[in-house]
Amino acid sequence: MHITLAEAQAWLEGSRVTLGLADTELEASASEVVFSQLRGRFDVSPWVDETTTPKLVRTVIAMLHDAWYVQRVHADQDDLSPYARKLESLAMTLLGGLAGGSIDLDIVIPRATFSLLAFYPMQADTDAGTAPRAFSMGSVF
Repeated sequence: MHITLAEAQAWLEGSRVTLGLADTELEASASEVVFSQLRGRFDVSPWVDETTTPKLVRTVIAMLHDAWYVQRVHADQDDLSPYARKLESLAMTLLGGLAGGSIDLDIVIPRATFSLLAFYPMQADTDAGTAPRAFSMGSVF
């Protein structure tokens, strides 16, 4: 699981719903929705549990889990819980910000390093006096 019970319960504090334990199927579905949105921007393969998944990503997963859990609990009512709809909307807004780049994660992304800039042909690769000319100024092709 990518979230802890405390993280899942945090969004249900003060509501009439309490969790005995996080629903693993809802958590797996929420994680898949979140990861599918973030795959284009982040490498999500190292995020395998609550210790390797970034805090903000875990928060979004917990919000979706709780919203869907409350909707399922109140599914027999004509009007689903407004809190659950608001929580899901907030989670999707955060997810859109993460996927779109307006919100960043506190993770280190390795940057490419270059030891030497290379241009072709290098002066050392050609002899200016004997190399055939590929083009010249004023030529019409």
